[in-house]
Amino acid sequence: FEGNNLSETRVGYMFGWDQYFAPRLLTQLQQHGIHARLPVYPVTVRTPEGTAAFERGAVIVTRAYQTQPWSEVRTQLQTLADSNEIKVATLTSGLTPTTGMEIGSRSIDPARNPSVLLLVGHGVNTQEAGEVWYYLDRHVNLPVSKVELDRLSRTDLSRYTHIIMVNGRYGSLTKKHKDQLTGWVRNGGTIIGQKGGAVWLSENNLLKATPVAKSTFEEKFPSEGLSYGDRSDFCAQQRIAGAIFNTTLDLTHPLTVGYPRNELPVFKNSTVAFEVNDAPFVDVARYTQQPVLAGFTSQGNREVLGGKAAIVAHRLGAGRVIGFADNLNFRAFFWGTSKLLSNAIYWSQYVYGTAADEEAVDENEEAHSH
Repeated sequence: FEGNNLSETRVGYMFGWDQYFAPRLLTQLQQHGIHARLPVYPVTVRTPEGTAAFERGAVIVTRAYQTQPWSEVRTQLQTLADSNEIKVATLTSGLTPTTGMEIGSRSIDPARNPSVLLLVGHGVNTQEAGEVWYYLDRHVNLPVSKVELDRLSRTDLSRYTHIIMVNGRYGSLTKKHKDQLTGWVRNGGTIIGQKGGAVWLSENNLLKATPVAKSTFEEKFPSEGLSYGDRSDFCAQQRIAGAIFNTTLDLTHPLTVGYPRNELPVFKNSTVAFEVNDAPFVDVARYTQQPVLAGFTSQGNREVLGGKAAIVAHRLGAGRVIGFADNLNFRAFFWGTSKLLSNAIYWSQYVYGTAADEEAVDENEEAHSH
């Protein structure tokens, strides 16, 4: 990486989300009070070197809307971009040289400053909670507030924009907690569930997706005629201790910005998955029909999981609900899927699909407002 040499411009600067540390650069810009905007559609721009095409998902730092001297914005942007080894383009015009979105389009929303709450405590998988914290803290530089389940009812959720529920047992959460979280989402919050967290959201009618039933798996593993000596192998066949599955991404969905290919390997160590949603625009990723790329998975589990949904997302009131069937940050080294968590935080504002019939009118109004 040779570094950036940002020239003076009356328009702004732009960098792509496909670069791994782009979320960290955006976070750092916000922490320095620099205004940024997020085009969710492809944009072609003019630069001193000619035209440049940015795929879906990019960050624009416009000269407009800044609250500090433009020279300071440019210096901070160059310093931060160089420290993250991210190439930044200088924009020489706000008009696109081709068809497509222009820099001043009303469809380009400002990047919102996230405030993230991570539920921890008794019943929550401490390793997965730690992996989420590590990724957001070290790779994104995004502070995370950790709140134990028994303190949730006494927590002012209006301070937060996003809540994350990793794998765990959430049986201690009562109807009061459910109503608290539902009201917060309907008022504009985004709740993100991973594995058991997503299952809890589904069981409590926040996530409008149906987890694959336990009985569906049991049908693949008949127990008639087995002796006690078969017990260990019988149980092992039903587990997924650790394998790499292949998924197909909807590359038009805002939660997949920055991903260049429509196939994405994921680390899978549970049988959590979702039935394909009847509503359109809700399933973000599905396992391929022959999903196993590496690791042991029994034929019965392969048959059940092939073609099922791995990521789902939709609106609920003014908020969003996102479910991941798998651990996105397994042991902090499975980097291929970790950016999906940043996407769920920074790009969830563009999720307009809904699985609730009563909200379809609102969604249509939103679609036409741009």
